[in-house]
Formats: sequence, structure tokens, C-alpha cells
Amino acid sequence: VQVGDSVVPGIWDTGAANTYLNWPAARAIGLSAENDPRVRASGSASGLEGQQVARHAAAGVSLAVAGTPLAAGDVRLSDLPVFRPFGLDARPAVLLGVDRMRDHPW
Repeated sequence: VQVGDSVVPGIWDTGAANTYLNWPAARAIGLSAENDPRVRASGSASGLEGQQVARHAAAGVSLAVAGTPLAAGDVRLSDLPVFRPFGLDARPAVLLGVDRMRDHPW
């Protein structure tokens, strides 16, 4: 998945309503939860086993898959537990939800 100028691994999750960048991916494109006007608190998300994890949101993050730009909109920022089994908890990664996939006949 292209995130800004970087290409990072992605998890295609047709059961996820929203797209998430993990914090390593967010930091790689210059986003921060502290004193960054582009980032706002956005409640919590349910983790893989039902646990709640903090999340933030940011607007204006461009994403593309195989050169195809994805729908615009907010992207969620969170270190969701689902990244861990894929070995993506400590390196930049994206979980693609239906909010960004629905406009293309994949």
C-alpha cells in the first residue's frame, strides 16, 4: 500500500469498516498524537479479541494500491492487535477497511 511517498505492507480486511495506519506508519509520514493539528483523538476501537485500544484520526492521508488511488477520507491511527500476528506491530503497516476499498471493482 502506498502511504504518502512510502510503500508499506497492508492487510486487506473486508470485515473492517475503517482503514487504520499503525503508529509506525503514521510517524513515517510525519503524524504525531502530540501537538499535531492534523491528528485528533477518535475514541477507541475493538481489538482482535474484543479489547479496546485507543485510536486517533487524521484527514488528508493519501493511499493507493498498485497505483490505484483509494477513496479520500479520514484514516484511523492505532496499534491494533491484528498487526501483531502478521509481524507488523513494530514496522509501518496499513489495515485496509471497506471505507477505502468500496469504490473499486477489485
